Amino acid sequence: MTITDLRESDAHTYKFRFYTDGPEDKYTGEPGVTLSVTESPADLKVTVSDTDGGVKKLTCSSTCTLPNPTYIWYKNRQPVFNQNRNELNLRDRTVDAGSYSCAVKGYEELRSPAVCVFDLQVKVEGPAATASEGQTVTLTCNSTCTLPSNPTYIWYKNGQPVSQCESASCSVAVVSEVVNYSCAVEGSDHSPPVCEFISSPH
Repeated sequence: MTITDLRESDAHTYKFRFYTDGPEDKYTGEPGVTLSVTESPADLKVTVSDTDGGVKKLTCSSTCTLPNPTYIWYKNRQPVFNQNRNELNLRDRTVDAGSYSCAVKGYEELRSPAVCVFDLQVKVEGPAATASEGQTVTLTCNSTCTLPSNPTYIWYKNGQPVSQCESASCSVAVVSEVVNYSCAVEGSDHSPPVCEFISSPH
């Protein structure tokens, strides 16, 4: 017997019974098998939001309702100590950059998909400092996190999307004014964008 879409209401004692050709010949397997069903924190996910002062707030949430859960945070697959709430605030781009996931104590094997925070960096390839106006330089969007397969890159110039750049590299013309470039990587369907980084003026 196979039970699909298992629910707490399926928790019972199950027995099998078979019949023979005799009118009273029936046999029941005793004592049976008792099935216990407990709710587990399935579908954990981490969402990232921006707060005042450039702080990133990570929130661990689940589709299940658990009584007084203790949360466990992981950075680059290693536990983050002394953090047992469902929220984690990150302030330092240098120290806190990395890949984050969460789990609930007792169900550590059911860890959420990871998200990257403070991790993408925009780098200029070639001697940008000596480039003249009108010349072209190449920007690359780098990450130490594990990105989705075939990631979709999004480039921004002064906060506006750059439509001609869709890969990890973007060629731009040098201009005399100060311009801010940034990049992002579109996340998979079950998460918000996995990484973001705002570049410094060049």
